[in-house]
Amino acid sequence: MPWPRRLNEVRFFGGSVLLLSDLDFGAELETEAARLGESLDRHLAEVFYWDADFCLDLGWYGAAGLTDGRYPDGEFVLRLRAGQLTLHEWRTRNLARLRGYVLQARDRAALLHPRRDLPTTLLELSSDSETLAAEAQALLAASLRGSRNIIRHRVWHSGGDHLLWTVLPPLELSEAESVYVALGEWRRGRPDQVSLLELENWIERLRRV
Repeated sequence: MPWPRRLNEVRFFGGSVLLLSDLDFGAELETEAARLGESLDRHLAEVFYWDADFCLDLGWYGAAGLTDGRYPDGEFVLRLRAGQLTLHEWRTRNLARLRGYVLQARDRAALLHPRRDLPTTLLELSSDSETLAAEAQALLAASLRGSRNIIRHRVWHSGGDHLLWTVLPPLELSEAESVYVALGEWRRGRPDQVSLLELENWIERLRRV
């Protein structure tokens, strides 16, 4: 998957985006500063992880990292914070390097978030039919395009082994709902063999955030 060219194209797993500026990672800093003008300030990005009580923020700060910088003075400061505690901080004046830092911070936040260290369970098949398994695999591959790692598991069950599919990175709410619709239509012809209970629970947890 290609790297996002702009800040507002970055997807944050599990985070609620409050602010994401239209910052071009491929531009020269001088050009981007001229385009943004006074909008190049402390408030370029704010992403909150509400039930984990930490946030990710990005801004253009002065040398002390406390107040607004005024281009050409200052630099980008990206912070992962829990309350007043800074968990990690990145600083740069290079937009291309900033993109790498944003993705690094996004991935680190995903690991810290209590929901993001586990895969999303998509479906459980109470049959070891290779025909049904192949149908399920094809449907999931078509529904989840991009850099998703869909994993098939065989799990022990008293009535016979079940097949289970999980996915990483975990699904956002809109993705989970879309996959649920596709799987629900497929399940109609085989309601006793396909369970979507775990996916339903995942969707409900995301809706409560």
